[in-house]
Amino acid sequence: MENLFPLITKFLPENTNILDKYQTILKETHKIKNPIYIYISRVAIDYTQITESISRTNWDLDEILSQHNNYVDVILKQIKQLIADVESLHLMSLLKAKTLSTLLEQCIKLIMRMLVDGYSSVKKCSNEGRALMQLDFQQLVVKLEKMCNIRPIPDKDYVEAYIKAFYMPDTSIEKWIKEHPVFFSFCLRVVINLNNSERPHF
Repeated sequence: MENLFPLITKFLPENTNILDKYQTILKETHKIKNPIYIYISRVAIDYTQITESISRTNWDLDEILSQHNNYVDVILKQIKQLIADVESLHLMSLLKAKTLSTLLEQCIKLIMRMLVDGYSSVKKCSNEGRALMQLDFQQLVVKLEKMCNIRPIPDKDYVEAYIKAFYMPDTSIEKWIKEHPVFFSFCLRVVINLNNSERPHF
């Protein structure tokens, strides 16, 4: 829009302040970029599908598997489609590379939240199932790094911390929750699920 100033000026009468007002407004437009990006990231990925796929997965295993679960591929497919959709906009308008990076970062942050939300909803999960969660997550991170060219993956530590907490002894859990209050509601859900399924805590 700034590149249009010289052209617009030719068609404006002299001694007008219209262009000054236009420039003033344009200087403020950067403030609405992030809210717009956040909204797009919320509708670009089917986050409900992610949590539902996790809940349908069998985590009560008696052996460690070497193949990641299907929901990982679903996430990667949707991210790939988002990249293709944004890149196709170049046919209509030039977009800065930062635009795609910002959208991907926002989407990945929401995906990380949905992963923890999905994992905390699992009612039955063995130690082998927790190992599979780690495998799934590691596979997702590696593929996202290659696909999005973003390092480090946003909020990766958030999910890793939550999964690792399941391997902690019962005596350390209370202290860990106090040190990580952001996980309190998720941990409470896990305890409720485990009580309902009559399985030992963590």
